[in-house]
Amino acid sequence: MVDKLSSPWCNAVIIKLLGKSISFFALQARLHRDWKTEKVFDIIDIGMGYYVVRFYSETDCKQILTNGPYKIYDHYLAVQPWEANFQPSKATLPKTAVWVHLEAAPMECFQLSMLHHFASLLGKPIKIDQTTLLATRGRFARVCVELDLNESLLVSITVREEGKKPSIVRCVYEGLPQNLFLLWRIRPHHRELSLQNRGCNRNNNLNRRGNRNSGKSDGSNSTTNGGTTSNDNRA
Repeated sequence: MVDKLSSPWCNAVIIKLLGKSISFFALQARLHRDWKTEKVFDIIDIGMGYYVVRFYSETDCKQILTNGPYKIYDHYLAVQPWEANFQPSKATLPKTAVWVHLEAAPMECFQLSMLHHFASLLGKPIKIDQTTLLATRGRFARVCVELDLNESLLVSITVREEGKKPSIVRCVYEGLPQNLFLLWRIRPHHRELSLQNRGCNRNNNLNRRGNRNSGKSDGSNSTTNGGTTSNDNRA
């Protein structure tokens, strides 16, 4: 019986705009403009800032789930698969794809394998910014990761390499509300990355320290699987 009730929603997602409230019609207009789907889709307001988007194509649903991150008015739109018995009043913070700046990262670490290590400390790696891989930006590296906003967020990484002074890499979350840690009571934490051999392209030992010190966060691309590249103008 439950399967029969759920079947009309098998190609649906649940969305929530983080840190900003807009009207239903404003959201509808932006999604129809930005989401290039093969078929039309329906948007249903289910309260508490959550919406269900129902697609009439499995391909469209999979495309939207995997092609993020998405932003509306510089705020991230969290997109997650539809789930049965979803109750907005009891929902926890959603997972969402977010671009993260790794400020003051050593230039020799601007390589796909090493940046994947950095990204995996933050969350689930999704993409590496193509400009970062070409080392043309310089001031910071940029990676896209899936974050679970119910977990503590990494605010800095200490990079230690034998014979060199430790480097502090700040993690700045692009587009998240400035008061994120107070608004959702998310605890910041710090970790260390120890490079046992000289050169970031060699074997690395990740030394994670769950240090709960307080901190603040301020706020085209290459996929991490197989190093393939793809253009992305959504965020």
